[in-house]
Amino acid sequence: MAKSIRDRQRQLTEEAVVMALAQYVTETGSFDFVITDIAARAGVSPRTVYNHFGDRQGLIEALSEFAQREMERRGGTDIPATLHELPGLVAPNFGAMEAVPELSEAFARLDYASQPSANRARRTVLIHELVKAAYPDLSERHGEVIAAIIRNGASSTTWHRLTREHGLTSQEAASASAWTMRLQIEALDRGDLPDFSTEDPHQASADQ
Repeated sequence: MAKSIRDRQRQLTEEAVVMALAQYVTETGSFDFVITDIAARAGVSPRTVYNHFGDRQGLIEALSEFAQREMERRGGTDIPATLHELPGLVAPNFGAMEAVPELSEAFARLDYASQPSANRARRTVLIHELVKAAYPDLSERHGEVIAAIIRNGASSTTWHRLTREHGLTSQEAASASAWTMRLQIEALDRGDLPDFSTEDPHQASADQ
C-alpha cells in the first residue's frame, strides 16, 4: 500500500535528522552531541526531533536501524544460517558500507558510544548463538570470547579501521577479514582453542 503524504513527509524528516547526526559524527568522531545542534543541521526544530525520536538514545537507535536498512538495500546481509557461511558475507557487507560511507562511518563509531545500540547488541548475541550451534561442546566462556573475536572481523568497525585508518581498499579489507575469519573457523574445526589457563607474564610480574 502506498504511503500517505504525511507518512512520506515523516520519513523524509526522520531521514534528514538521522543523516544530520551521521554527518556530525563523521566530522567530530564523537556521539557527544546535543539535540539542538542536530536539529539545526537538519533544518528542523528541536521539538520535532524529540517528537520523532524521544531522546538522544532514541536517535542513536534510529541511526543504527537506518544504516542497517541502507546497507541491506545495497547488497549487505544480516546474520547467516550457519557460522561457516559468515566469511562469505564480508565482501558484500563491506561493499555496501562503502556505498554509503558517511552513514557507515557513523554506524561504525557506535562501538565507541557510551550506549551502544540495541541492533549491534542483537548481532553480537546472534553470532554467539551461531558459535554455540556449530560447536556445542565449547564452554560458555570460550563461546563468548570466540563469538566476540569473529564478530569483530565482520564488523563495520573493522571496515572503518582497515579502509580509513590503514588505507586498504574495501575489497582488500573484505578479503583480509574473510581470510582471517576462515582461519579462525578452521582452527575451531580442529579443536584448536584459545588457552585461558596460560598466566599473563605482565600480571605475574606485577603481583610479585
